[in-house]
Formats: sequence, structure tokens, C-alpha cells
Amino acid sequence: MDSFVLVGGNRIHYIEEGQGNKALLLFHGANFNARTWVEVGTVAAAASNGFRVISVDFPGYGQSQGERRDLSKFVGDFIKALGWVKEPVLLGASMGARALLEYALSVSGKGIKALILVGPVGLAENAERLDLLSGLKVLAIWGSEDNISPTSNAKFLQRIGASVEIIEKAPHACYMKEPQKFNEIVVKFLRSL
Repeated sequence: MDSFVLVGGNRIHYIEEGQGNKALLLFHGANFNARTWVEVGTVAAAASNGFRVISVDFPGYGQSQGERRDLSKFVGDFIKALGWVKEPVLLGASMGARALLEYALSVSGKGIKALILVGPVGLAENAERLDLLSGLKVLAIWGSEDNISPTSNAKFLQRIGASVEIIEKAPHACYMKEPQKFNEIVVKFLRSL
């Protein structure tokens, strides 16, 4: 179901599916939008496993208004604007993963149940602060042929105990090339929480 909420004076679009109070918030990469997570089946897969799923259009993307800046701050503002979200699982790809990582670092992981980072960018720049997330459950997913955020970046997250999954013969947007495998990995992680 398509919905909107005001965040910082901007009308922000999101897609919601599922019921209950276990929240999974999905954030897209730079070339995508909220509908991407519907198209690859992630929204339906998580909703059918007991999660209330919210797939968000970042400001300036999809059907959302606003400027494309300070996305990590936007994540916190969006969660507050929804009002009902407590300890969500946050999933983001590429640019979205960076926004989630930097948001999680800004709150030292507090109020977050788990992070799922897909082909995350910005790891090297944030490497010095990653210890702030020790104790937070983190899953990182990469395509083996990622030429934007190479799999060698996994070392930064493995230092804090993150689980790492590599999807073979998949590019940076591994969920587009191998959606079934991607969703299996995500659902297995969600069930473990």
C-alpha cells in the first residue's frame, strides 16, 4: 500500500505491507527507489515472515519530495515521523546502506534491532568508528562481481562480528540479478532474530 508521511516539511513516499510490530525498513540505492524492493520480492518475502515492511523513497527519489542530502539524518527523522516503529531491522543497498550505517553510528546502534547492508559504500571512511556497533547484529550481502564496493570491504564489518554473504556471479545490485537467492539470505537472517 502506498502511503506518505511528512518529514522535515517534505512529503515522503513509502510502501507498506504486512502486519505486527516487528518492523523492517528498506532503503534503496542511488539508481533505484522504494518500488525496487517490491519488484525483487523482498517486501513480500519479509511480510510473509511476520514483518511489517516499509520500503522508503529517499527525499528527491521516486515519489518523495525534498533534496538529496544528509540521508543518515533523514533515516532517524523518518523513523520518528512514523511514530510506531520500535527497534526496527534496517536494510539498505549501496547509498542506502551508507545512510543506515552512518545513522546507526550516530546513535551507537541504540534503538536498532539489526542492520542488513547490501554492497555498502562508505565503509573505509567510517572504519575508525565501527566499534560503536559492536554487539549489534549485522548482515552484509555482496555480489561477487561488485565493482563499486568490492567484497574486500567485508573485512571492516567482520571486525565487529558481522555475518557476510556473497552471491556468486552477481554485480553490485546483487538483488536485481539474483532476487530469489538474495531474499532467501534476508529471510534466513530475519528468522534468526
